[in-house]
Order: sequence, then structure tokens, then C-alpha cells
Amino acid sequence: MSKEGKWVCVGAIGAPHGVAGEVRIRAFAEPPLVLQDFAELRMSPNLEAVRITSLRQGKSHLIARIEGVAGRTEAEALRGRKLLVPREALPEPEDGEFYLVDLEGLLAVDIKGRRVGTVVSVVNYGAGDLVVLELDEPRKGIGKQVVLPFQRRLFPEVNLADEFVTVALDDWLNAIQEDATDRTQETEKVSK
Repeated sequence: MSKEGKWVCVGAIGAPHGVAGEVRIRAFAEPPLVLQDFAELRMSPNLEAVRITSLRQGKSHLIARIEGVAGRTEAEALRGRKLLVPREALPEPEDGEFYLVDLEGLLAVDIKGRRVGTVVSVVNYGAGDLVVLELDEPRKGIGKQVVLPFQRRLFPEVNLADEFVTVALDDWLNAIQEDATDRTQETEKVSK
């Protein structure tokens, strides 16, 4: 799967730091100070180029000065923006490891090896990584797109060389159905 054109979030801009235009950054890279070393750094949502002119470690975050940001108001306007680098700028992961962005576009097969769809994206809203699958055929009750927690029991195999992930979709759907049935029975008991 091509890495070209894929962007990886390496940090998020937080609140301003002081009145001179510095910002707090939560780094997702190791070591955190590597953010200043990327030749190409962009900001969401429009992938506009950004240059960090100074970067230092704070208590629980980084403190950065961004070129063109001169005051607190300008710094505040950047709050919540993501810092992105091209996937090809990152070092290759070690054997058995991968970047989540590398899953995008992979074929999704079930436990028996039958094609079920394609990985559209991997997102994280704070409670863990979620894989968005576009299913080849709609499933009753969920349609053509499903969002699954990225857990080993649901994704027992990631094979980048052959460009597929194995997903225990039927197991997940059965568990959801059982949970819904249990809730319905509990609601019926309470209402009697």
C-alpha cells in the first residue's frame, strides 16, 4: 500500500502559553522534541505549512513558538489544530509494528479469509483507536459502514505485506445482538 499522500498526526496545539504568541503542544511523537526536526510540518484542517521556530519541554506538554504567530490572540486561534507530517517522513516501524495510517485502504477479510470490505480510516476521539470499515455488502442494522474498536480480539491479524486485515466482524455483530437482546429483556422486566 502506498504511503504517498498519507498524513500522520504528530501533535495537537493546545492553549496559548503567555502573551507573546507561544502555544502548548501535546506531542504524539517519540521523543517529543523531534517535532522541530520535521522538514515538512502542516496544520489541519487545510494542510497549511507551519514552521516551529523554537520548542522546549514544559511540565506535561511542549511549548512552541510558531512562525508568524506574534500574540496570544493569534495563538488562541490555533487551539485544537493538529500537526501533521507526511507518512514517508517517518522512520520505518520495526518488525511486527506499524503506523495506524498504514491500515487505511487495506482489504478487510473475515476469520475464514472471505472479503468483507475495506479499511477507510482509523480515528481516535479519546477513548481508543477505532477502525472505520466500508463493507462490500450492507449488513442488517448497520448498513455499509461500521466502526469497530481496534482490539486484538476483533483484528487478530494485520498483514501489511499482503495488504489485508482480518476482522472478527461476525463475532462482534453477534455480541452486539446479544447485548441488545439482554437490554430489551431487562427493560421488559423493569416495566412489569
